[in-house]
Amino acid sequence: MPTPRYPRMPLTVEYLRYCKRFETLSNVYNLPKPKLSMEGWYKSVLQYPGTDLGGVEYWLLPAEFYLPPHADFQLVHPHADRPSAQGLYKCIYPDCNTPPYKSAQYRNNHFDKIHLGIRFPCQVCGRMFMNPGSVTKHQKENRCPGQEKTTSSAYTHY
Repeated sequence: MPTPRYPRMPLTVEYLRYCKRFETLSNVYNLPKPKLSMEGWYKSVLQYPGTDLGGVEYWLLPAEFYLPPHADFQLVHPHADRPSAQGLYKCIYPDCNTPPYKSAQYRNNHFDKIHLGIRFPCQVCGRMFMNPGSVTKHQKENRCPGQEKTTSSAYTHY
């Protein structure tokens, strides 16, 4: 599975900072465009030329809309990435109501698919899937319109 370009915790923190900033700016400047969903924001961040998320806010928002950082703005608990006492992993995205996961990998897969919108394309027809296994199944079971159809009854008898 492709991993996000940046670690999940900083992505979540920066997205929530964007939401807080957008809310503040909307009240001050009456911004016309709607706030981006996390998936839409992440797609914008993928275009960001920087190597870390430190400058993404300056890059994403026009300079006239910049406000000083919120010093007391605690977005995600620093230990949100760790398992609970029961060994379960909660989604690090605030207010996500999915039940806890038994492994960090399951939680990370959920985060990547649901909150970041990471998808896997079929290299033949371009159709998008949420799991890499679905692409393989799509191709192997002859569901891909771009592949030649194979039939199991095409045997040659000598």
